[in-house]
Amino acid sequence: MRYAWTLLLAGALSLGLAGAALAAPDGFKEHKLPGLAIDLPSDWQIAPKEALAQVQKQAGDMKVLLMAQSPEVPQFAIMEQPVGEMDQAAFAKLDEDGVKEICAQAIDGFKRGGATEVNCARETTAKGAALAVAALFPARGLCNVSWGFYEGKKTLAVSAMLRQRDTKLPAQLQTVLKSIKLGN
Repeated sequence: MRYAWTLLLAGALSLGLAGAALAAPDGFKEHKLPGLAIDLPSDWQIAPKEALAQVQKQAGDMKVLLMAQSPEVPQFAIMEQPVGEMDQAAFAKLDEDGVKEICAQAIDGFKRGGATEVNCARETTAKGAALAVAALFPARGLCNVSWGFYEGKKTLAVSAMLRQRDTKLPAQLQTVLKSIKLGN
């Protein structure tokens, strides 16, 4: 009987450790939104639903899912856009030339908007693949980081605005972006 209790306790402990390993890293809290989950630093301020409703009125056909800020990242938003060209599987299967073609369009758009330096690549996260763009707007002292996740007829857009004059991502923001899990 004692052996059975020991096995049961060991199993429960193993299950707890496995759950902890899958949980958000220390100092981060998981947030579940329609279609995705993301780990945000515990000290980030999350906009209340009332503020989201106000922004939503001006967002047109985009659906604002979350807005947050921190001293390092003054603007952070996750939006759902009703525009989509492909799904996750098709985007993940694109060859390098296909990714370069999509990046060329994104780079052109950002440069027409005043960006002087634009980096674009495919990035993978905990559960998904994104078109990752970092665009520098030196006249405003800002760097815009945008990750777009193709989901068929919609695109989930994750956007951060940084007060800096280069496209290097802060470590905390890299952790946030890499934590995105689609399909929750």
